[in-house]
Amino acid sequence: MSTRKSHCLNGHPRTPENVTAKRGCRLCRNERARLRNQTPEWKAYYRRWYQDNLDRSRQYHSQGKERRLRRGRDLRIDPTGINQAKFWPQVDRSGGPDSCWEWQGCVGPGGYGLFDSVAAHRVARALTEGKIDAGIVLHHACENKVCVNPKHLEPMTPSEHARHHRSKAAA
Repeated sequence: MSTRKSHCLNGHPRTPENVTAKRGCRLCRNERARLRNQTPEWKAYYRRWYQDNLDRSRQYHSQGKERRLRRGRDLRIDPTGINQAKFWPQVDRSGGPDSCWEWQGCVGPGGYGLFDSVAAHRVARALTEGKIDAGIVLHHACENKVCVNPKHLEPMTPSEHARHHRSKAAA
C-alpha cells in the first residue's frame, strides 16, 4: 500500500506539473492568491495576521533592547551594595598579592566566576578600586578567567578589548 497521496487536501490531483517543491499544490496556491485579492474576509485575516506578526516583531526587538540596557546596568557596579563577608571567603588568595586569586564560587557558562549573577572579577575590582563605569570592560592580563585579582584586571573599552584579542590571535 502506497503512503503517497494521489490528491491534495482540497482534492486537486498530485501531478508533476501541479506539485511545487516547497509549497505543495500549485492549484491551491493559485486559489489562495485569487481569494486574497477578492474577498474582504481574506483581507481582514491577512491584516490581523500581519498586525500580530508586526506586534511579535516589535516585542522581540524591544526585549533585545531591554536586555542590552539591563546588561549595561549590570556593568555599573556600586561597591556599597556588595556583601563583602559573602564575597571574599570564596576567593583563594593563598598565592600572595601578585598571584592569581582564583574564584572558588559559581562559574558561569563563559568560564567567568559569578557572584549574585554579576561577574566576580568586576565585583572584586569594584570592592578594591571603587566604582566601575558602564562602558568599561575588564581584561584579564593573566588570561585566567576565574582570576579576581584586581592587579590582573585592566580596564578597557570594548573596542580596545576586541583589538587586543585580535592582535593576540594574529600573533
